[in-house]
Amino acid sequence: MALIESSETALYEALARINAARRSGVRAHEEALVSALFETEQRLAVYVARAPARFDNHILGRFAGQWGVAILRGRLAPATPWGSPFGFPAVVWDPAGDPVTVSVLRAPGITAQWSLLDSFAEIGFLRTLAPCELASGEIVVANLYEPRKPA
Repeated sequence: MALIESSETALYEALARINAARRSGVRAHEEALVSALFETEQRLAVYVARAPARFDNHILGRFAGQWGVAILRGRLAPATPWGSPFGFPAVVWDPAGDPVTVSVLRAPGITAQWSLLDSFAEIGFLRTLAPCELASGEIVVANLYEPRKPA
């Protein structure tokens, strides 16, 4: 499979198929492979509202893990109706987009809690996968809550 070659294009194409499948409510066949290669079930990329020490730290603070700063290529979508009172825009992964600074949490304990996080975000967000470049230069793939209808 082309994904095993680890080329950037193959990875982006696989992530696009996985995210399209998630939007349709199904699981793409590549998702298990990407998860195994990149430990996606242990990673969450967050922008502003969910970053460490923000207003919903009462949810993310329960996960023991490590936070790191990363760059995600994308664009900012306007604040959602859910986020509007706080004024926080959301980030949408776009390989051709601008660099957006995000925080990436790596927490093995988060794996069993995705349904809790999904229910917290379900009002206007969908969990997708996006590549992020850590400060070390390492590329990781993390879960990212994007607006259900990207701007």
